[in-house]
Amino acid sequence: MFEHLEVAHIDDGKVPVLYSQGFSQRAKRLQVGVKRTHRWLEHVFRRQERTYLAVLDEADWRGSCIPPYGSPHTVWDGPRGFVVSSYDYHDAMIDAMLRVVAQAPARLEREFRKMRGSDESNIIRFMDLVATSHEICHLFTSPQKLPMGCSWLPEMFSHYLTYAFLRETSPRDAPFWKLCEDAWASQRDLKYTSIADYELHHADMPLENYLWYQGKFNQRGAQLYGRMGRRFASRMIEAFEVTEDGVYRRLTDISRDFPAWVAGFH
Repeated sequence: MFEHLEVAHIDDGKVPVLYSQGFSQRAKRLQVGVKRTHRWLEHVFRRQERTYLAVLDEADWRGSCIPPYGSPHTVWDGPRGFVVSSYDYHDAMIDAMLRVVAQAPARLEREFRKMRGSDESNIIRFMDLVATSHEICHLFTSPQKLPMGCSWLPEMFSHYLTYAFLRETSPRDAPFWKLCEDAWASQRDLKYTSIADYELHHADMPLENYLWYQGKFNQRGAQLYGRMGRRFASRMIEAFEVTEDGVYRRLTDISRDFPAWVAGFH
């Protein structure tokens, strides 16, 4: 997927990185955040993994054929799961977030503007948390590890995990994360507002509308963490993780001769 790009590498036992020329400092900075989340998730999921990070400039992003440019996301390259981030964030994304902040209820807008830095730097800070926390959560709950069927549930679960991680490891970032998400969820008069709409249109809806869903999913995740703490993660893993024993149990429910067939298989 990335082999044809002229990118540099940082070798690491847990979080190897590839990055476009000239962005070694940003790559190293994002790697620190990814490693923090990675360690926490290994503890929660009780499994050892490797998380690959790609920090690409616009040309390499477009050359890797991974749309949309500027939006952190996860992608699979054979058995490897990558968190793909950009050296900066697309103007359309930043502009959409600035519009949402400007139209948010006065209390949320005031709190946002009280954060360190300018409005745009606060948004970039939020997007760095997306790249180094939220997207890593997707890698640990992807179809290759924890299949959930629909699109909205892994998104909501990743928001829950991100909020839980920040609450437990970064007291300064947790309220900032929730404030941003509450601002996204404060929007009104949107075209798409149902779970069914998200399933059908999450890949092609306007950015502001997409942000509204992310805010709503995060509010639910924060609610679940407030009520159940990390226990919600454990229950989700128990319910959805596909194990060999679980597969045999389901097959036995369908046809009771499966244990004998498996035992005698050669």
